[in-house]
Amino acid sequence: MRFPLVVLLCVSLSAQTVVDVGTGAPTPAIQELFVEAWARNAFNLQVALPPLGNVKKFGSTGYVQEFSEALQ
Repeated sequence: MRFPLVVLLCVSLSAQTVVDVGTGAPTPAIQELFVEAWARNAFNLQVALPPLGNVKKFGSTGYVQEFSEALQ
């Protein structure tokens, strides 16, 4: 007796967070400062998007967001 092959496809429909310049900043004003700094002095041409992660605390008073080097 032959049985048909049944393929069960499980799809996870979870919301995915898109990481962009300034994502994760504690306030919209600080997020805007990250966007402005990203566009200043051609920094946006030297790094690749998306960023490597969200904005995170740096020391006791700062914030940082890391990027990969752009492929030239």
